[in-house]
Amino acid sequence: MASEVNIVDPKASSGKAKPIQYLNAAKIACKLKAEEVKYVFPNVDSKDLPFLSMDMIYQFSLLVDGFEVYNVSKYPLILVV
Repeated sequence: MASEVNIVDPKASSGKAKPIQYLNAAKIACKLKAEEVKYVFPNVDSKDLPFLSMDMIYQFSLLVDGFEVYNVSKYPLILVV
């Protein structure tokens, strides 16, 4: 999902991200009307668009509250295995 909302480069096989980037993406998605989300986040699959804000908040909460990855920390993401 990070590559779909441009937190990391969608063409790269890996990258680094901060949890706050998920929260920022959620805030953007929450402010948009349903039909506008696809234009701002064109890489997101159509079936995931209605849930994008919730998914980003969930991932942010899981990282910060669940795994205690703090917002100043960048953590590695592996996109292609």
